Amino acid sequence: MLLMSILYKFTPLLKKRKKTFMFSFILILSILGWFLFSGSDSELEFAEANIGSVVQEVNITGRVKSAQSVDLAFERSGKISYVGVKSGDRVAGGRLLIKLDDSELLAQEQREKANVSASELRLNQIIASSKSGGDISSVIDSLARAVKSSIDAMIDFTDVQYKYFNNNYGTSVYLAQQKDEILYEIYNKDNLGRVGAWYFTAFNTGLKSEVYAAQANPNDADIDPLISKTKHMLLITKAGLEVMQSELAGQPNVDPADLNKIKSDIDTIITRISDTSILNKTVVGEGYDIEIAISQLEQAKASLALIQAQLVRYWLVSPFAGIVANVDVKPGEIISPNEVMVSLIGNAKFQIEANVSEADVAKISVGNSANVTLDAYGRDNIFKAKVIHIDPAGRMVEGLAVYKITLEFDSNDKRILSGLTADMDILTQRKDDVLYIPSRNVISKDGKKYVQVVIDQNLESDRFANLILISQEDGKKIFEVEIKTGLKGSDGRIEIISGLQEGDKIIRE
Repeated sequence: MLLMSILYKFTPLLKKRKKTFMFSFILILSILGWFLFSGSDSELEFAEANIGSVVQEVNITGRVKSAQSVDLAFERSGKISYVGVKSGDRVAGGRLLIKLDDSELLAQEQREKANVSASELRLNQIIASSKSGGDISSVIDSLARAVKSSIDAMIDFTDVQYKYFNNNYGTSVYLAQQKDEILYEIYNKDNLGRVGAWYFTAFNTGLKSEVYAAQANPNDADIDPLISKTKHMLLITKAGLEVMQSELAGQPNVDPADLNKIKSDIDTIITRISDTSILNKTVVGEGYDIEIAISQLEQAKASLALIQAQLVRYWLVSPFAGIVANVDVKPGEIISPNEVMVSLIGNAKFQIEANVSEADVAKISVGNSANVTLDAYGRDNIFKAKVIHIDPAGRMVEGLAVYKITLEFDSNDKRILSGLTADMDILTQRKDDVLYIPSRNVISKDGKKYVQVVIDQNLESDRFANLILISQEDGKKIFEVEIKTGLKGSDGRIEIISGLQEGDKIIRE
């Protein structure tokens, strides 16, 4: 408007005096030049070094996807007998979705369950029978009676020994050896051939202690070895008593009561030997029957488990809680193996996948937060997310190396749908309360960084004493100052680590 006003004022002059055209033209140009360029040497524009925040962000675009999704299909062909869901239904994990006709397998399952029940009943009957006729406690009690009978017999043996064979010759030595062998079987101790009954009966060792311990804890007892040891002890005892009976019968003036006592002990030991033989057969027989019954039960259970494993293949079950995305089957249809019947999306938070350049991936770390906008809802609707994974290996896309990263939304939102385009501002680094200037004011040369600082001409400061003075005009001095920078923000700011102070004026580029 100002230019038009000037031209308007000088137009009459041009019309009246054509001779003065050149003079007028030069005058107009001079006036225009004064208006256009009079401010060219005006004050310089500055940027100040300030304290504030420097924020670094990476801006990328990706696509929303479900964290959990699956297409379910049968491994076998068959006829659909049940469809329990429709598209859009929410389902819990483990819910039956679709089922093939399994009536034949169900009948087989019932038969195998009956076999298992029958096998369990048979086993319980055998166990009950063994407990009623000769349980473990009864067997151990019989062994304890056998040990006691042998000890009682050896007490009688010792009485007769002291009465008739108490010297160091011939028969006395032989009988002492017999006694020593028998007592060794009972107590597992040597050199007891000439001791008194009061001495050896005080011991609680060897077979005697094992049998008494088994009586106290019958369920922990190892029965078969105890039966074998007891039977061997009884046979040794019987042999020793028979030697004593024979030698005693050849002695003069023998009291008949002593002979009868030894004979009675022999009869008792023979009875105990017979008892242990029966016990051994009973225990072995019952154990064998129980083992067979257990084996039959395990076979029945295995057959049932096989049928049930086959039944599972007739069912499509939700592997996790989620939403049914698609159902493509109806009851009565005949389907083929591996044909997708239903698609399921999990309830887990939605994720975003995006490709990042190799220049930006170095800035991003797992845990970085991000502001996300979805193209479907505009820039005003911001969703929060965070980086949860960065692929360690890159790949080439259109000749450029990129890395796939995955972000997860902080919360579920009904507006978030799989497949939407997402724009993300990933906050990779932030520094607060730091000194910063506009990054465009930084000059790089010879591997160093500089800025041009402006100060008043009359300002004296040791800071600039050794610096290069670039220019001095209009009461201003311009120095070139070397600086060290830190974080470069995505908003045009750059952190100053050294070289400047708050309030320094920098020539604005």
